Amino acid sequence: IKHVIVAVNKMDLVGYSQDTYKKIQADYLEMAGSLDISNIRFAPVCALKGDNVVVRSENLKWFRGSTLMEYLENMPSERGTKSNDFRFPVQYVNRPNSEFRGFSGTITTGEISVGDTVWILPAGKVSTIKSIVTFDGEYQKASAPAAVTLTLSDQVDISRGDMIVKKDSLPNVSSRFRAKLVWMNEDALQTHREYYLKFNSKMTTGEFEEVQHRIDVNSFAEHKAGKLELNEIGEVDVRITEKVMFDDYQSNPKTGAFIVIDRINNMTVGAGMIEQALSDSVEVEGKTREYGEFELELNALIRKYFPHWEAKNLLK
Repeated sequence: IKHVIVAVNKMDLVGYSQDTYKKIQADYLEMAGSLDISNIRFAPVCALKGDNVVVRSENLKWFRGSTLMEYLENMPSERGTKSNDFRFPVQYVNRPNSEFRGFSGTITTGEISVGDTVWILPAGKVSTIKSIVTFDGEYQKASAPAAVTLTLSDQVDISRGDMIVKKDSLPNVSSRFRAKLVWMNEDALQTHREYYLKFNSKMTTGEFEEVQHRIDVNSFAEHKAGKLELNEIGEVDVRITEKVMFDDYQSNPKTGAFIVIDRINNMTVGAGMIEQALSDSVEVEGKTREYGEFELELNALIRKYFPHWEAKNLLK
């Protein structure tokens, strides 16, 4: 949220005092400074009598801003993004016959043209765009949020959940990251318990390694916490079972967000905003731990068939 209107109501109870309004405004501006709100507007009003709600009021002659309705009608409402980097999460491999192989999805950000060089992640393969196919025919160029099917000049193995990007604007590719998380379930978040995590069209499993802190929504103070309860917000370190592609949420909300799903009942229990990628290495007593193929295979079988054991993931 980048655009905020603060309506300071019940001005009649303080005699339409400009000083009282200014004090309230100063408090909100101080709070907004820590929230990275780029556009904030204030409107003193008396809803009971209609002062400065739709038309200007003689009781608030000292206020030189707009009415509340004018702010509402003119405040930008679109959800913009800072990123122009091309991001194309693959939703579907389109193979109607042996002669055609395309990759369907929605361009989340940026644009693509026929002939552009692209990377296919996480495999790291390189190819070029052969054609851009849509319901209305083939295009030479397409941009977000168009739903298209891309064909490549090379035979590349691509599956649902992979991402096609331009070679000069690569996202993070990692199995660990730090994020702000909103917990939305009555059962508290548990560290080292396996959950489903969904990033655009990519569904995978992962766990919360650690809750760094819980955020007080009234004071924005950070408190140490071992878990998050219903409606609490905190900063967490996340480990997933495979490498996924993402950007930090501030630069690209489309590819920097994810949801958390309970593996037992399939309920959405949390929503996160990625802050930064973390190292993929596993540290055990200060040393990097390498697991054998048998250990990884056995661990995967246990987690698949005995999820109630809540076995911890083992990663290379």
